[in-house]
Amino acid sequence: MLQRLAEELDRALRGARIRGAGRMPDGRFGLHVAAGIVAIDAFGPSPLVTLEDEVALTHEAGWVRTMADALEGLRIDGVRSRSGDRLIAFECSARSRFGVESGYRLVAELVPRFGNILLLKDDTIVSAAKEFSRADNARRAIAVGESYEPPPLPAVPRVLAPGATGAGDVYAYWEGERLAAAYVAPLPQFAPLRATREPALLPLLSRAAHSATGERAAQAFDARRAALRERLRKRMEVLANDRAALVRERDDDAARDDLRTAGDFLYAHAHEIERGANSFAPPGAPGRTIVLDPERDAKGNAAAFFKRYRKAVTKAEHARARLGELDADLNFAEQLLWELERSESETLAEVAEGVERLEHRKAAARRPAERRGKPLEIRLSDEARVYVGRSPRGNAELTFRVARPDDLWFHARNTPGAHVVLHIDSGRAPSGAELERAASLAAYHSKARGSERVDVDYTERKFVRRRQNAPPGLVWYTNARTIAAAPSPA
Repeated sequence: MLQRLAEELDRALRGARIRGAGRMPDGRFGLHVAAGIVAIDAFGPSPLVTLEDEVALTHEAGWVRTMADALEGLRIDGVRSRSGDRLIAFECSARSRFGVESGYRLVAELVPRFGNILLLKDDTIVSAAKEFSRADNARRAIAVGESYEPPPLPAVPRVLAPGATGAGDVYAYWEGERLAAAYVAPLPQFAPLRATREPALLPLLSRAAHSATGERAAQAFDARRAALRERLRKRMEVLANDRAALVRERDDDAARDDLRTAGDFLYAHAHEIERGANSFAPPGAPGRTIVLDPERDAKGNAAAFFKRYRKAVTKAEHARARLGELDADLNFAEQLLWELERSESETLAEVAEGVERLEHRKAAARRPAERRGKPLEIRLSDEARVYVGRSPRGNAELTFRVARPDDLWFHARNTPGAHVVLHIDSGRAPSGAELERAASLAAYHSKARGSERVDVDYTERKFVRRRQNAPPGLVWYTNARTIAAAPSPA
């Protein structure tokens, strides 16, 4: 099968120029050529090389960048396999303006659980995804700068099924739309499955890889979302506990009044208190005893109580100010929790940034704002459009960069939700139906989506203001009217 794959890759890629190389979004290593992306999956459950549609490739420190820097601009002279083994090599070369030929070999070792990707100059290892010494593997070592030694061939040679030549049609077996098996000869053990004969192996493997990587990407996305949800839950618990403590500190008027009253009593009865006394029971306050510092006189003790009183008042004022910050953080956390459930792969990173901001408030707050993707657009008529923010920064972008001052701005009342803007090209007043439609979209894109009716506030965009020192998407608004709307999607 690998020999057949190498032959098809050779026909498809011989003479192709490598326009770029790097990491694919799903983690595989890719080569960008005119025909698409040569995707090398050496570390998946079923290691493969496939030819797929173009995607963005990223460079990163380490072996990926080293290989990308060396391979970009080279020509693929051929693709070959090693007989009886799961190894495919891409022979690449370039000719300088002086006619000097230089070449590299990119080797994909497609061995389950032991896969590797290596870049060779002649037979010397220039870069490798995995390096190991003979202490790690007694049979061979892989180290940059050392000579390359291919993996040992299987003890039992792999041969084609009787009558198979590796040419002609490929036999494919399907479980629904999933490719269960493919081979260059019939496979009797898969006879109960739906079978087809395909002219080429490469498109089959590309389709199977797309399905497999899609499933892995979905699983990774769900796992990352669950991890963010747990981090967010823990942070919200810390914020709630901090808030409860600050509320107690802010509202403990009795303790502060007690300190001030004790100081007043001591000043008023200073002449009655003997120096070195440990306590004083003021007349007119039955059952009350003021504990004294015997090292101080009455006025010194009174001054100490007033000092504690002023400190308690300062702490209460700080608690009030800090409570405002905590309330903003808790509101943002509620917004993030809702955003997390509706997030897509491209917006999950922004939610992660928001969680990090809550965990490390001051450090994350200094990050420069980035422009985000376009908002969701719903056209109501030739001149009326509704825009819906897709993320916290997307909300801020829509409200303060896209919307005009006289556009109507909508948001579900007292619940996390998207910013929604109703724009009329001609500037006319919106109809009742347009108002209801925009409100229904604001209700649908909110945490209250499951309710039959949702109260939605709306006002002119010019009456919406950013909250000072608050995370993106948190705003104040005035001059609002309210409409009860049934949540409805676009």
